[in-house]
Amino acid sequence: MAQEVILSALVERWKQEEGIRTLCSDYGKDIGAYKKYQESSDREDRVEARKLWVSMSDRYWQIFREMLMAMIKTLPVSLSFSSKERLFLDCGFLSPGVTPFNKDLPSWLDQEVPDDMFRYFSFTDLWIEKYALLYNRDKRSGIGRFGDKLQRYQTQLSGAVKRAAFSLRAMLPQIPECPKEKADELVDRLEKNLEPFLERHMRTRYFRELEKKEYNEVVDGANSFFYARKEIESILTRAVRSVEGFEDSQRRKLKGLLDDVVFLGSVTIHIRNEMDRWDRAVDRSASKFDAESDGDRLVQMEEALKVKKEIAAQMAGMARTDTSPLCQQSHQPPLTFETVSEILNRLVPLDNDMLRVPRVRMYGIPRVIIVPGQGYGTYDWTDNTFMLPLFPSHSAERAVAYSLATFRWDADEDREFKNTYELLKENRGKSIKGLASSFSNDYYLWLTKERFGFRVLPREVREWFKTKFDSEGVR
Repeated sequence: MAQEVILSALVERWKQEEGIRTLCSDYGKDIGAYKKYQESSDREDRVEARKLWVSMSDRYWQIFREMLMAMIKTLPVSLSFSSKERLFLDCGFLSPGVTPFNKDLPSWLDQEVPDDMFRYFSFTDLWIEKYALLYNRDKRSGIGRFGDKLQRYQTQLSGAVKRAAFSLRAMLPQIPECPKEKADELVDRLEKNLEPFLERHMRTRYFRELEKKEYNEVVDGANSFFYARKEIESILTRAVRSVEGFEDSQRRKLKGLLDDVVFLGSVTIHIRNEMDRWDRAVDRSASKFDAESDGDRLVQMEEALKVKKEIAAQMAGMARTDTSPLCQQSHQPPLTFETVSEILNRLVPLDNDMLRVPRVRMYGIPRVIIVPGQGYGTYDWTDNTFMLPLFPSHSAERAVAYSLATFRWDADEDREFKNTYELLKENRGKSIKGLASSFSNDYYLWLTKERFGFRVLPREVREWFKTKFDSEGVR
């Protein structure tokens, strides 16, 4: 790759924009000096190299802003970024003299986006969608955006219900206290009342707005499902102690099938809600478009970019690493959507109430954004997004788990668990920031180790998680 291919591409496209030309010129001057200072063993030269690195890192955000403003002022149908621009903006690659080229970056730009419960964005993708909504350019309907995904999850849910029903009908009659007639009656209650249970369990808008008669019918159905499930779990627990040959692994497997049904049902509800939420967002953007000036919209884009800069710095700060968005990892593979998807879909079901917190009901499942830089993952409440670094510190699993932890901590607005967490012996005297940091680490260990039987947390902390997060573990 040519030495200054990124700068050349930027100058060529934006030759009419003096601000971008000047910033690129400054980069050109700094690159040679940075390389010279960096290779020196003299302390003062190393200090100068560090100053240049900080200046070049700041300039990344300045160029991003100038490019957004330059594109937006022409009011295009959609924002667009070339592959070379994306190498810089999405991957933090500037010049081999400053940021060693990672051979995986070109393929990273063309990676497929997983089709699961989350929505995945590169950093430039985020601004493309933000512009489309803010400037009334996105005309897609909710069903057009989420219809296929909803249908796939409904199919998965149907399969999960059939598997659970088949297994329970076969296994329960083998337990003396649950003859076939009783087993069939319990499973029938599960199958018939899953929908009302989910509406009440998720406290959906449909459920909250029901008239009294329909409301009572849904509550009755939800209670029937809830108590049938509890009775089945109680029968299975007693069978482990009293029925010869019935092992705890069988109980866990059957309970896991029921948990899968509730989880997939919850996700299906969320996707249905996303369809409605998207339509409302498009309608709201259309109505605001006539009331706002171009200046108002530009300010909103600028402020959103400033927030992302601050959150990205915090993300790196948690891992005590460099806050620069410029790529420093020439050998570490970049974090892919596929990897994030695998980790999220493995970890999220382990926290039973994650998708039931009020913030998810109001704003939906957070979007996932991979941004250039290093550190741990985090959560940005301003636009309900999980932010993950392109080059995670320690491991991808830890980065993703930290984003979930930050979300859980931030979403605890009523301090349902913060008030007791800060009283644990391990946490006494810690600052607000220190408590949040400790929770992220403890949550990561609980989710990836304790839930699978590995004892790594202090006993008091472990018991706190069992109580607050309602977990018996996974085997």
